[in-house]
Amino acid sequence: MRAVGIDLDDVLADFTPVWLRVLEDHSGFKADYNDIKAWHIEAQFPNLNRSVIMSTLESTWKEKHDEIQLSDRRIPTIIDNLRQFYKVYITTAALASDDLIINWLAMNGIKYDRLVHVKHHSGKLIEEVYVYVDDNPIMAKEFSELGKKVVLFRRPWNENTEGNENILIADNWDEVEQLLIDIADRRAED
Repeated sequence: MRAVGIDLDDVLADFTPVWLRVLEDHSGFKADYNDIKAWHIEAQFPNLNRSVIMSTLESTWKEKHDEIQLSDRRIPTIIDNLRQFYKVYITTAALASDDLIINWLAMNGIKYDRLVHVKHHSGKLIEEVYVYVDDNPIMAKEFSELGKKVVLFRRPWNENTEGNENILIADNWDEVEQLLIDIADRRAED
């Protein structure tokens, strides 16, 4: 059985709203979720220091993990359904410890087959993963060029990314589920 790689931050977890509150508390920088239009936020806001971004990403998981909600409350049920078609890998570069991630997934009732926790999105590229669900437009482009399917979970920072035969766009978890089932069905026909 092939695997699906599902990202954590801003795909499973509604991370950015909590992170923006931490960022404002730590640095005074204030931005609205919908204002973030670039994957590399420092490119959009040059006065925002990269080290501040990285440290607040990490401290958000450490200090506020209990405030990070599921991006859709039905995710555990949807993933249970998808496990009929795929092994489920959580593929993430989140700035959190494995223990925090594992505890957050358990607290939210998410069952999975493997945690793939990497330092950079390129580490998510795994042979047995046939399709990815992610919000990173750079990763989507790179992986699609290597022949991987990517369901790009629509967020303000990737809204200008266009779909193609390998990049499929999903605005919500209902669409993610349907796209993944359709991909599995097409694969079974091959």
